[in-house]
Amino acid sequence: MHFVCSLLLAAVLCLTGCDRGKNKGKSRLEDPGGSILVGKLVITPPAMETARGSSQEAIEGFIEQQVGTLGGAEIRRQAEDFLKNSRPDLAPAPVAIQVERVRGSNIVSIIGRGDSPDFSSALVDAVMEAYVASVNPAEADKGSSSAADNEDAEKNLQEAERAWTAFRVEHDLARLKSDLAAAERRQKRLAVAKSFYEQELGLADKLNLEQDIRRRQTSSTIPPEMPAELAALARTTLTVGELAYLSALSGGNAPVLDAAKIEAEKDREERTRSFRKQMEIATDLATTTAGEIARLQALQTESTRLQSLHQAAEAAYLEKKSREKNLGPGLNNSVRPMVSITERAGRVRGG
Repeated sequence: MHFVCSLLLAAVLCLTGCDRGKNKGKSRLEDPGGSILVGKLVITPPAMETARGSSQEAIEGFIEQQVGTLGGAEIRRQAEDFLKNSRPDLAPAPVAIQVERVRGSNIVSIIGRGDSPDFSSALVDAVMEAYVASVNPAEADKGSSSAADNEDAEKNLQEAERAWTAFRVEHDLARLKSDLAAAERRQKRLAVAKSFYEQELGLADKLNLEQDIRRRQTSSTIPPEMPAELAALARTTLTVGELAYLSALSGGNAPVLDAAKIEAEKDREERTRSFRKQMEIATDLATTTAGEIARLQALQTESTRLQSLHQAAEAAYLEKKSREKNLGPGLNNSVRPMVSITERAGRVRGG
């Protein structure tokens, strides 16, 4: 008898504990905290072109794809950007967005869960608006020009590709860059040569014969940056006549000194004429090189322009293809899907 009573008492305690566990779990489900905001919209697929399979399968696939797009990161980003600009009074708050299709129908629910009812409600509405704008761009911006709406992105891409390819076939881009760098380096060396000759001619006019010879004897050097063909023409060593003149200066033989001076003067005049000629050559080369630099820079600018046009046309084409992909495979693009918001987000407490 005592054993039977013990079994009955244990069973009662077990049932009591189970009821408490159920009530506790029920309480957690009914009050998870935060708010749940629900919006609904209806997606009516356009005419579907089905090469294989049934039209119903195509429609089902289309709607499922729209559910994925609606719950995607891009629509969420557009919605948040819209709220940031249109509702600066709303403080952003974490919101979990869930998209669910009502089984067997074209009705889609957008569910937002968050601690801020106002922001969650606004975000759910913004998500629906962003989706409507993405699948019906003409409705979202009726003010856009018909020329831009009807632009053939694929044709523009083909034309940009043709022009960019033709330019690259005619001009080696790597060589174009190296040729321009070489021409710019040459121009700098020519500037050094012109400066050297100007300095030498100026000193020849300023100094007397003895001063000029002694200066060249101690310090005259050719700048290493000068072009090799011009540096080879620059005579910096003293001539036999100039050395004889320096030697005669220390002696007392006037006839020898006069004869040596005449020869040294001839050498100086010859050197001056040579420098003036080389100055003209350097100036002409600098003018020619400047023209070459201008031509290469123009080609480089054209290369950048054609490449930018190609990239822009490619981006526009990919955007168009992406928009078509979001609308679903098999879509007859002459007809847009009908999307209507049937219920704005409303605040509901609980889970």
